[in-house]
Amino acid sequence: EKSKNIILRGAPGTGKTYLARQIAASLIGVDEDKLNESGQYGFVQFHPSYDYTDFVEGLRPVTDDEQEQVSFKLVDGIFKEFCKRATKSDVVGVVDNFDTAWENLIHAINERKDDYLMDRSDVPAMLNSSKSIKFNSVVVTKEAAYKLYCEKDTPLKYKSYHNIVLDHLTKKFDLDPFKEAETVSSEKRKYVFVIDEINRGEISKIFGELFFSIDPGYRGEEKYGIHTQYSNLHINIKEKFYIPDNVYIIGTMNDIDRSVDSFDFAMRRRFRFIEIKAEETTTMWQGQLDDTKIEEATNRLIALNKQIA
Repeated sequence: EKSKNIILRGAPGTGKTYLARQIAASLIGVDEDKLNESGQYGFVQFHPSYDYTDFVEGLRPVTDDEQEQVSFKLVDGIFKEFCKRATKSDVVGVVDNFDTAWENLIHAINERKDDYLMDRSDVPAMLNSSKSIKFNSVVVTKEAAYKLYCEKDTPLKYKSYHNIVLDHLTKKFDLDPFKEAETVSSEKRKYVFVIDEINRGEISKIFGELFFSIDPGYRGEEKYGIHTQYSNLHINIKEKFYIPDNVYIIGTMNDIDRSVDSFDFAMRRRFRFIEIKAEETTTMWQGQLDDTKIEEATNRLIALNKQIA
C-alpha cells in the first residue's frame, strides 16, 4: 500500500500473475473468483506493438454513413479510463438525468420523418453514425454537451449550438439542473491495475509523459497533473490528467527475458521490485494436489535447482 507501484519479478512459472491477482483481491476486498467482475480491477498484458494510444489516449477511426468517409475520434486508453473511474470512487448516487434525456432526444430525432428543428435554430438537427447531433457541418457530441452541462464556462467551438441542444433537452426532455454528487466517505475505494509482462512493452513509448505523474509522491493532486500528447484535441484544452492516490499498479516481469535489459531506468526507480522465488509460491498447488504430491514436487524442484546450480 505504501509503495503504490510494485513489480513482481522472477522466473516463468513462479506464480507472479497468480500472486498479483491475490494482492489485488485483498486490496479491493473481494474474492479472487469475483475479481474480473469488479470495476476496481484492471488488467492488461504488454507486448512489443502496444503503445501510448492503447494505454493513455489516442485517435481511433470512425465512419460517417452519410458522407461515407472515415474520420478520427479521440478515445481514452485502458489506463486513463481506469483512472477516471477511480477518481469518482467516493461519489455515489445519481447526479443527473443527462443520459436519459440525451437518449430520448436521439430517439426523437431518429423517429422524425421530416426536419427536426430546435428553438433558436433554423438548421435541422440530424444524426451521424456515432449518434452525435449534426447541424450541417457542426457536430454536437454527447461528451461535449455533457461537459458544458457540468461546467458552464467550458471553452467550446460552436458553443452556441451546444447551448441550443442543452436548452432543448431542458424544455422538451425534462433535463434537471446539474448538481454535484455527494461524497459518502473520506476514504476512497482502492483500485488495482495489473500490467502483465510489463517488460515486453516499450515503456517510454507506452507511458509517455506519465513518467512524472506515476511517481507515488505526485499522486492524487491535480496540481501535479500533466497535459497529454493530445491535450489540444480535448473539449477543454486546459484539462490535465493525473493518477489518483487510490490507484495501485502491479507489474509482473520475467527476469530471464532479454527485454529486461531495455527496461527504462527512469521507470525502474518509480517501482518497488519484489523477487518471487519458486519455493515461495508452492501455495498455488493447494487445492490442486494432495499434500504428499506437493511435498514430492517441492523436493524434486529443490533437487533440480541444486543440480543446475
